[in-house]
Amino acid sequence: MDAKDNRSLDKTGDGPAAWHIQSSMGLWSMALVAEVVAQSWSQSRVKTIAVWPDRPQEPGGDQQGRYGQWLASRTALYSLIGDGVHGLARQPEGRPLLRWNHQRVPVSLTHTAGMGGAVVATPGGTDRLVGLGVDLERCSDRHARVLGRVCGEDEIRRVHEIVGDLWGTTLLWVLKEAAYKCNLIDGFQFGKNQEITKINKNTEFVQNLEEKESGDGLKCLWNGVVVQGPGGKDTTGFEAGYLLYGGDTWIWAVAYAMELMGNDHA
Repeated sequence: MDAKDNRSLDKTGDGPAAWHIQSSMGLWSMALVAEVVAQSWSQSRVKTIAVWPDRPQEPGGDQQGRYGQWLASRTALYSLIGDGVHGLARQPEGRPLLRWNHQRVPVSLTHTAGMGGAVVATPGGTDRLVGLGVDLERCSDRHARVLGRVCGEDEIRRVHEIVGDLWGTTLLWVLKEAAYKCNLIDGFQFGKNQEITKINKNTEFVQNLEEKESGDGLKCLWNGVVVQGPGGKDTTGFEAGYLLYGGDTWIWAVAYAMELMGNDHA
């Protein structure tokens, strides 16, 4: 399963400039928004931002980073569903909940310093998905020192063989985070409870990819399977890729769970 890559920064109507990508199966859509873009756009949308749920304290001091990341992820969601952001709430276990167009819609949010993202089920995916999770990180080696505590040797080897060491380290982290968000299970914590059992490179998709002249854009390069839960019975599919922006590489992953998913999925 390959994601459709729009390869460009999209800006429609009065919405913010955002990168959009959609699952080729039509199950979900994802948007990424740079924090500086969200901050600039919000200055002329004060009334819009004021009614968004879970708004943290106004920026300033220690709250600056938290507010900026909150703003970027919600702005990404706004770029996908507009004023549907008003229907965002939080379930008791912490997972976000979206009520939109009189439906309960799977949704997930992510934010890191400099960038925010959101993924939401499309109308065609709302009734088929039982969970969604998204994560995003700037590519670096900062997770390398803890990798052994959250990943098994086999999955580290499996991912690094496909992706390489530097990107592989960041990808392992975001895949685990996305899968954990997608399928929260009581008593199962983040880390080795999520096992990446399969990863594929979308080689045909990459070969046919029309590169932008600037080299920037949102790319989907990998898909695979994560298992977790008692006896590894809960199966989560994923798609992942990267974004080139601001001189950095940002690694992203979307994990999705469907009813009766088998381990041969993706």
